[in-house]
Order: sequence, then C-alpha cells, then structure tokens
Amino acid sequence: MPAAGVWFAKLNRRIQPKAESPMADLLAAQNLLRSVFGFGSFRTGQAEIIETILAGNDVLAVMPTGSGKSLCYQLPALLRDGLTVVVSPLIALMRNQVAQLRDYGVAAGEPLGRDIGRASRRVSI
Repeated sequence: MPAAGVWFAKLNRRIQPKAESPMADLLAAQNLLRSVFGFGSFRTGQAEIIETILAGNDVLAVMPTGSGKSLCYQLPALLRDGLTVVVSPLIALMRNQVAQLRDYGVAAGEPLGRDIGRASRRVSI
C-alpha cells in the first residue's frame, strides 16, 4: 500500500497487457528509470502505480505536486509499442515535460491545444 499522501485506485477496465509478466515489466521500468531519467529508485507510490498499469489495468492516481506523476505514464509508454496520448489541461507543464523528455533523448511530440498555433499542431511520431 502506498504511503500517506499518495492515493491510487485500480479501475475495473482492463487494457491488453503486454506478454511479459508485470514483474518483468517493472524491472524494465526500473532500468529505464536509471538509464533514461537518471533516477536510482522510484518515489513513494510510483512503483505500485506503474506495476498496475503494466499489468493491463487503468489507474487513477492522486499525488501531490512534485511527487512524480509524470513518470507514472511516461515509463509505461516507453515500454509499450504504439502511441500514448496524454490528456491534460496544463499546456505549459506539458511543454516543459516534452522538452525534458527530448533532453533525455526520448522522441516526444508537441502538446496539442487550442492556444497553440497551427504550425505546432503537428505531432512527431
């Protein structure tokens, strides 16, 4: 169970899980955490949330600002084939996250929103 201040719920809807076991996926996520993002360990609650996602379950995670919510969707996205779409009203934060991902060497598309000009509405895939 996650520590105080971190709350998450496994939702009833399942997505298609990857063929590997959730534990193998979590080990792969830990390797990416080190190799791509430069962190030695997960923050409180992150491992449980990521493991639940990698097992093929939807997750609703409520975490304080600065607790590492972004990695909870970024790492599973890097471990899955295909495109991951993140819906967020925080365009400035999304721009910052895309820039940071690119700094880490991850191919990341531009955030889409009504306040972004037509030229930046193209998504890099």
